[in-house]
Amino acid sequence: MKIINLLAISMFGLLTSCHSQSDLLALKFGDKINDSENKINSFIKGMNTTLGLYSYQTKELSNYKIDDINLSTYEYPNGNLADHSTLELLIENKEKPNYLGFQISSVKKEEGQSLIAYFKKMYPKFEYKREFEKFDVYFWDIPETNAWIFIDQSSSFNKKNENFLVTHIVYVKRGTKLANSEDESAPTLWQQYHYLHP
Repeated sequence: MKIINLLAISMFGLLTSCHSQSDLLALKFGDKINDSENKINSFIKGMNTTLGLYSYQTKELSNYKIDDINLSTYEYPNGNLADHSTLELLIENKEKPNYLGFQISSVKKEEGQSLIAYFKKMYPKFEYKREFEKFDVYFWDIPETNAWIFIDQSSSFNKKNENFLVTHIVYVKRGTKLANSEDESAPTLWQQYHYLHP
């Protein structure tokens, strides 16, 4: 009986050690988001109010990574209800859950810095702005991957009134419009971000 238990424990350890994270950069624009393949069975369906896009949302980021950067599930110490990192998988609309991109909002300063450094190294051609002498803003137009990347920063306060940095990263299909509108006069996300960060 002890041998069987030991074998079971060993197999469990092997399975958990082989647990893999999904690389968000490997997801393909236009593909239908599949619950089991994309680990979204625990996600909440919602709306990204900044982009006007429907999304699947979670604060459990530890199932995901960006290339070799492992994302972490993290709540800021003594934080308020919303003071945690989040991931949103952006989709076309409620009836058509085809993948448009993702947004990461990280309250973990080191993680935000690592992700910014990664994208700067991978794609050295970008627009950069400095806001209020403390926040970094980046814009990438990447035709070879058919993507736009937007990074901006903001600050928040925990229950002890301690200030902390939040890094927002949007990786989205090039040409996507605000609210995924089909109206020709609707602004693209590229235009919207430049409007928000003149």
